Amino acid sequence: MALSGSINLGVDMKLTGTSGLAADLDSLTNANLALALTLTDGSGANQAQTMWHDRRTLAAGASEDLDLAGGLTNGLGETITFTNVRALIIKNNDTVNTTLGVGNASTNAVSTIFGNVSDLIVVRPEGVFALYCGNDTNPYAITAGSADILQIARGLGSPSDTTYDIIIIGTTS
Repeated sequence: MALSGSINLGVDMKLTGTSGLAADLDSLTNANLALALTLTDGSGANQAQTMWHDRRTLAAGASEDLDLAGGLTNGLGETITFTNVRALIIKNNDTVNTTLGVGNASTNAVSTIFGNVSDLIVVRPEGVFALYCGNDTNPYAITAGSADILQIARGLGSPSDTTYDIIIIGTTS
């Protein structure tokens, strides 16, 4: 099994207005913030060995603990035991008012992504949380049995089920 690919993030924004007699323009283009990252197979800087992705559904008041060291199966049917996470992307597909909480697992929480194991990132409706550490030989460590649980919890909001998309890219050795 070999992994290769890229992660792209682009921003193109323009703010227009008037001050005095002249029209003003403030712009931000991809040239200011370009994130086009290429990953090759391996465990060094800008490398990864596997990925896991899924579209998940949480009922009202539900949460789930994703075991990053042996609890996930990739698209090839193989059980994944991440040792490091290089990229984590979570998109809340709810369009109304339901948030997702990422982190704060009650036991064996992934501690390297968060400042404290009880920290929580709130992903708003139609929001995206993206984390990437590319040219770093020490990405976010996962330790089987003590720091390998990533909790996703459905916040308050719509009484209907909430779906989210998740992508985890990392190493296994």
